[in-house]
Amino acid sequence: MRLSTWFIRGTIPGFISLSLSRTHHNLQERITFPYLWKSLTTDWKSYLLVLNCGALGYAYSFKPMTKFEKTVAELIELLKASGPLADPLNKAISVVTQSLLSGHKLLICGNGGSAADALHLAAEFTCRFKEDRPPYPAIALSDNVSYLTAVGNDYSFEEVFARQVQAFGVPGDVLIAFSTSGRSQNVLKAIIEANKRGLDTISFLGKDGGFIRGHSTVEIIVPSTNTARIQEVHQVLFHVLCEAVEEQLLNH
Repeated sequence: MRLSTWFIRGTIPGFISLSLSRTHHNLQERITFPYLWKSLTTDWKSYLLVLNCGALGYAYSFKPMTKFEKTVAELIELLKASGPLADPLNKAISVVTQSLLSGHKLLICGNGGSAADALHLAAEFTCRFKEDRPPYPAIALSDNVSYLTAVGNDYSFEEVFARQVQAFGVPGDVLIAFSTSGRSQNVLKAIIEANKRGLDTISFLGKDGGFIRGHSTVEIIVPSTNTARIQEVHQVLFHVLCEAVEEQLLNH
């Protein structure tokens, strides 16, 4: 167990125990070895109280972490390890800001939980993130069920995003793609189509970046193999993107 974890889960409860014991020493005299306690000097009483709180803290430090505590600890460690992502994130902020300033739009895609992230991100731009301001054009490519099922049935699921890039994308637009594995064929095809049409492309990836790595203008690869933690860090990152872009556009 890490020293910091022992301190938080062991030492702090111990000090709380000490504080309570010293505050309520009269109660301590009544319920804990009454005759021996009364016969001890103040120094010995303080020493025993310290031993008591230390033992309590030591025992508590080995209490198994709950699932919630483990999840939070994993997320904190991954966020710390994601420091090098600041540079590509700043590049993404610049690309999106310049596109919107020039009157262009964002196209956003992903599968499963990443499809939900695409919808989430589009909502942040077209509604607002923090400030009251004009809406910014952003389209999630995963929200039209009729379209998705038609293309999936008539062509293939690999084409569901690329055909929308063909329909809506023009030079100066930005395609933002999410893939926690980096191995989504339909996302890769959308990126390739966007590159052909002169769009800038930003990829939020995970693991080693998969076969999508190397195809985008900007790549933000979360260093984890845990899909849930990757998605959670993606959400932190695109919230930073939204906030920074909103501030720059409002100050322009």
